[in-house]
Amino acid sequence: WTKYFFFPINLCSSTTKAKWFKQHDQDNSDVCRIKISINMKWFTITESAKKQMENLLSKNPEKYAVSLAVLGGGCAGFKYDWGFVDKKEDIGTDDHVEDWNTGKFVVDEQSMLYVAGTQIDWKEEVFGSQFEITNPNATAGCGCGESFGV
Repeated sequence: WTKYFFFPINLCSSTTKAKWFKQHDQDNSDVCRIKISINMKWFTITESAKKQMENLLSKNPEKYAVSLAVLGGGCAGFKYDWGFVDKKEDIGTDDHVEDWNTGKFVVDEQSMLYVAGTQIDWKEEVFGSQFEITNPNATAGCGCGESFGV
């Protein structure tokens, strides 16, 4: 993805200022724009998590995708909210979609700020099974596994 960040001109290095002025023929601008391009994988979804998402979608054929959102609340400040997207048209233009042909996973744009770089796994245990989220952005957590802080 590519993002542009705008900074007051006095915070930009002289090299950045020179490039900015040269690119835009502006020598009196009060801001400089820095382009940052990053190649990163938004999520790592394990095979067992993909299979479980596929199972959920096959049991709910009227749904388009499995979704994950971050909401305020929970023991540590934020909580994960699992759900479904009903149809493709419900997905925002800046929402992130993982599509592996037999399943789809969607995270809304706002939630991406909190879960970028996350690993999602499916854990089968004796007394219950659940999606396990390993979130590198979380600085605090709760024993329930559904709440986190940043």
